[in-house]
Amino acid sequence: MRLLRLLFWLTPPAIAFGLYGSTLSLPFFWDDVPHFQYLHNRSIPSIWSDASITPYYRPLTFTIWRVMQFVIGSTNPAPYHFVNVLALIVNGWLVGLLAKVLTPPPSPIGVARQERGE
Repeated sequence: MRLLRLLFWLTPPAIAFGLYGSTLSLPFFWDDVPHFQYLHNRSIPSIWSDASITPYYRPLTFTIWRVMQFVIGSTNPAPYHFVNVLALIVNGWLVGLLAKVLTPPPSPIGVARQERGE
């Protein structure tokens, strides 16, 4: 049981960094430019109340990016890419928790048969 818990917590980060870890060293892309232009000189409340400029409206992501701009600036792409990798990890954990909730517990008969090797 302890191994399953360990796998639950370690599998999403291993997969996310295995597949997307290399993105941390990539630069910003051209599709990032409109997002940063949208965020330029915007307040947090205005991000949540006005989506007229950007076709891909993601207020939570934009809020995180805006806070990051205040704290670390907007010239280093690594932290912005890390937010995406972190989102993949959290989504993996959430899907695992949902699967646990939706999966019925094993029946006592099935457990007994498995122990007997049937």
